[in-house]
Amino acid sequence: MTDHFRKSFFAWLPYLLLVIVFLIELFVILKYNNGVFVYSLDDPYIHLRLAQNILKGTYGINLGEPASPSSSILWPFLLVPFVLLGIEQFAPLAINLIISLGIIAVSGYLFGMILGDDLKDRPGVKAFLVIVILLAMNIIGLIFTGMEHVLQILLGLILLA
Repeated sequence: MTDHFRKSFFAWLPYLLLVIVFLIELFVILKYNNGVFVYSLDDPYIHLRLAQNILKGTYGINLGEPASPSSSILWPFLLVPFVLLGIEQFAPLAINLIISLGIIAVSGYLFGMILGDDLKDRPGVKAFLVIVILLAMNIIGLIFTGMEHVLQILLGLILLA
């Protein structure tokens, strides 16, 4: 295996692993729910309803009754464009998957900063550490909650960097 190929393989390994495990879990969810996707919590449905009502001029679950039913002020606003496109049910899932890829990138960057030259010629160690972070933070599980927690982790890592 050439050195360039080895470095490239290990650089992409955490991304590949995340996507493969994500697809397996999505397949299992769809299989056991007769082709219907459901989030593991009810909160994403609250956020989605709130996003729908934001488009109708109300920040709340019931039209004409302003309220703060969400655990996040920003998250329902991020879902609004997907409501406009009519694909809101899968929006939290897609957003969380994309953000999780960012977590891999920032984690890799942080390990590179912290360990510096120790990782320069050992890309497998860096990939292993990033995969451990993904497992320790339960990123795959958090993706399927449909909540803003994956975004909060990414923002925390960016601040740390």
